[in-house]
Amino acid sequence: MDLGQLPKFEHTRARFIRASDLAEFLGWVVGERNLRFVIQFDGEHSLAEGQELFGEISLLEWKLKLRTRVNQVLVRDGDNVSTVVVMEATHLNALHGTGRERFRVQGLKASVHAGPKCLAPDCTVLDISMDGLGLSTSVELPMGTMVKICIDQGPDHFEFDCEVRYVRKSGKGYRTGLVIHHNDRVGKRKWNNYLGDLNRRTDAAA
Repeated sequence: MDLGQLPKFEHTRARFIRASDLAEFLGWVVGERNLRFVIQFDGEHSLAEGQELFGEISLLEWKLKLRTRVNQVLVRDGDNVSTVVVMEATHLNALHGTGRERFRVQGLKASVHAGPKCLAPDCTVLDISMDGLGLSTSVELPMGTMVKICIDQGPDHFEFDCEVRYVRKSGKGYRTGLVIHHNDRVGKRKWNNYLGDLNRRTDAAA
C-alpha cells in the first residue's frame, strides 16, 4: 500500500489491543517512517519488546487498521509520565473513516464560560474532533454541566455549547473532555472546514 496517498499520521489518535491478553492502550502517533510508527501513550504501561498489538489509527476521513510488533519501549519522565513505543507494522489496511476522528493540536487556546461568568480564561486545547474537545484547565469543571467554549485562532472565532464529559487530575491542573452540541449549522460547517484546513496544513508542513 502506498501510504503517500493518505494524510500524514502525526498528531492523530491511536488505539491498540495486545494480542496476548486483550489489554487496551490509547495514545497518539508522534512519527511514522517506512511502516515504523512511534506512539506516545499517557502514563506508564507494561509494554515490552516483541509483543504483538492489533490496532487502528484515525485519520481525517480514513481509518488505518494494522497489526504491529513492538520494537522498542522508551519511558519519558516529566510532569506527565508517558510511554513512547516504536512498533513496526506487519499488516495494514486503510478504510474510509467517519470524518469525525480526533487530532492533537498545539498553540490553540480557549476560554470556558457559564452564563456571564468566565470559569477559565486561558485553557490549552489538547485535541479536537468534529464533536469534541480535550482541554487542559487550571480549575476543575463539574462533570455533566453545560458550558460555553470560546476559541479565537487568528481570523477564526468559534463558540460552542459543550457538556463536560470527564475530568481527571493531570499534573497541577486538570484534563477535561467535552462534547460539542452543534446548535448552529453555519458554525458546524465552519468548524468542519477548519478541521479540514488544519489537516491539510499539517500535511503540507510534515
